[in-house]
Formats: sequence, C-alpha cells, structure tokens
Amino acid sequence: MWSYMMDFENAVNPYVNRKRAIAEWQKVASLDIDDSVEIVELGKKIWISLKYWRYNSMKTDTIIRNEGMQVLLTSLGMVEAERFIMLIQQEPFDYTKWQENLFEELSIEEISQRAANLRAHKKA
Repeated sequence: MWSYMMDFENAVNPYVNRKRAIAEWQKVASLDIDDSVEIVELGKKIWISLKYWRYNSMKTDTIIRNEGMQVLLTSLGMVEAERFIMLIQQEPFDYTKWQENLFEELSIEEISQRAANLRAHKKA
C-alpha cells in the first residue's frame, strides 16, 4: 500500500539514499491511496489516538534498549550484535524523532492538502 501522505513525508526526507529506497516501495504497492474527506477525518481520529498513546503507552528508552539488546544477543551473538550497533551508530539519524516533529505545526487538513498538491504536481 502507498499513499499521497507517504509521498509527502518522503519528499522531505533529508537522506537521499533512503528517500530513493522508500520511493521504490510505491512501484510494488498494490494499492495507492489519494486524498479524500474520509481519509482526512480518519486521520484526525488516528492523530488524536497516537498523541494519547505516545504519552501514555510508550516504553521508556531504557526498556527498549534492554529488550533490543536481548533480541540482538539472542539472534546475532555478542560479536555480531556489537558490530550491528557500530553500523547503526554510523548514521546518527533518529527517524522516529524526525517523523514525530515533522509536521507538528500543521493541522491534518493542511498536511493532507500539501500532500495532495505534491501528488498532483508529480502527476503533471
């Protein structure tokens, strides 16, 4: 599945290689969603739910680190887990933080309109 919103978010991705790789997903998507009133209304409901969930249900960074390290050690072993961490640290990009604040100042309607405009421009 791909959507006009994914186009919009990927358009502002600061990492060119990642932007290109993500754009490839659109080619294999079996469904491509354009904007609609229903999508915007659903987006508002999801937005409110996500904000509540983020502040009330997220695991702490310490818990995530501990659980992640256990998964890495179990799957990869000590040496490969350390190597994986070194590889990840070479790219100091926190996608979650970047995406979390990306459109913070915009309403759902504004985000949808900008995404729809980008989609229309790409099709032209």
